[in-house]
Amino acid sequence: MDRACPGGGWNAGNSRVFGVALEPHIDATAIALLALQGTAAQNDGLLSRSRDQLLVRTRRCPGASSLAWALLALHAWRQYSRLAVEIAERGAQLERLLHSPDRIVDNSTLAVSALALDAVTADRNPFEVRR
Repeated sequence: MDRACPGGGWNAGNSRVFGVALEPHIDATAIALLALQGTAAQNDGLLSRSRDQLLVRTRRCPGASSLAWALLALHAWRQYSRLAVEIAERGAQLERLLHSPDRIVDNSTLAVSALALDAVTADRNPFEVRR
């Protein structure tokens, strides 16, 4: 939590460098949100701002891997906010990206994309903490 960016979300390291706030990264934010499921701070304002950051940053995300990680995180957190429409939109966006072979740079992108689409279509998210 102490590595979060001031406006919400996470990047690959510190939240500030030389006193300047850094921008969050989609994949780092998504993975952090997945890791923080079920914590005592699940309704914390930071987590809510981080989900909001993820929504904003993925509206026109050109990267299949980042979008897939975001989709997995949003799906896992769907019970805490009204995300159904946003999740469906990101799922359709990811499907469009997957139809462009140049968007699949490696097998890990293909794998995480398959997991994300399975989460959306079959409600099977291997990273979701179920209660």
